[in-house]
Amino acid sequence: MVLDELSNQLGVSFDVHQRWNAHLARSSVQGRVVWLLKPQSFMNLSGPVASALCRFHRIAPTQCLVIHDDVDLPLGRLRLRLAGSSGGHNGVSSIIEAMGTSEFPRIRVGISGLSGRPAGSRLAGAVLEPFAPGEEPLVAAAVQRATKAAIKALHFGLNAAMNEFNKSPDL
Repeated sequence: MVLDELSNQLGVSFDVHQRWNAHLARSSVQGRVVWLLKPQSFMNLSGPVASALCRFHRIAPTQCLVIHDDVDLPLGRLRLRLAGSSGGHNGVSSIIEAMGTSEFPRIRVGISGLSGRPAGSRLAGAVLEPFAPGEEPLVAAAVQRATKAAIKALHFGLNAAMNEFNKSPDL
């Protein structure tokens, strides 16, 4: 959802690229080429797709910005980081493994619902289920905030975006 909104804000659309097993959009921000990548593999296998595109275009992991959901953050909360562990997120683990480093910036978007983080075997189901109707406004606000954070990072750098968005959501 965030990448779709980001592509709208940047005025680009995604095209299917079989070579990368992904949907790609290309934009220019302040004279730099920016790629938006939506792997079409299973989320847990997104690392090889991201890594292959980065190698082909000679993009260093530190020049990437991974945007992902995070069940350990309350719904709507954002956390921007320069690097870090996967935090148990299988998709991020896949990216770390494929790129050979955890040194890439990321925007974590909280998805832990109003009832809190599910425990044990309920976690996988909760991550894949739709949000409850009462949560939908918070989800929409989180998508908007994550999009604004990504745009701020693209224009002014991740530190500027971190200073603005690494606080409680204004929901």
